[in-house]
Amino acid sequence: MKHRDFVILRKVRDEIAVAQRLIGGMELSEFLKDERTQRAVCMTAINIGELMKALSADAYEHHARPSWHGAARLLDKAAHHDDVLRMDDIWATVTEDFPALQARLRSILENEDDDGVL
Repeated sequence: MKHRDFVILRKVRDEIAVAQRLIGGMELSEFLKDERTQRAVCMTAINIGELMKALSADAYEHHARPSWHGAARLLDKAAHHDDVLRMDDIWATVTEDFPALQARLRSILENEDDDGVL
């Protein structure tokens, strides 16, 4: 995997942490009433989607799981089709999909030196 991919994956990891901090301690019902947090989380999710789309084909071939593609599609929807975006879908992405993605990123980034990168 290219050095650039590792840089992108570290940025994705950091953006996931931002999204998790934004909703830290909230329940879905609170999130659905808080437009400011919704907008901030959506923007962070869009950032993650754009970063994921910038990964090389090699990174996807060797490390991507189906959940990466699903998350990228939802985040693309958030960026370009907000008229059909449901906040409970964003909530599910941040609370269910992002932790799994974060664990996968941790595994990949821990093996960064083993791949001869950096």
